[in-house]
Amino acid sequence: FGDTTVTESKDLTREDHIQLTIAKAGLD
Repeated sequence: FGDTTVTESKDLTREDHIQLTIAKAGLD
């Protein structure tokens, strides 16, 4: 993986993680 991928993943993972957490909380 390149540095660019890591940088983009950092931001995407941040929002995705929040959405996943909310989704999990809603399902749980």
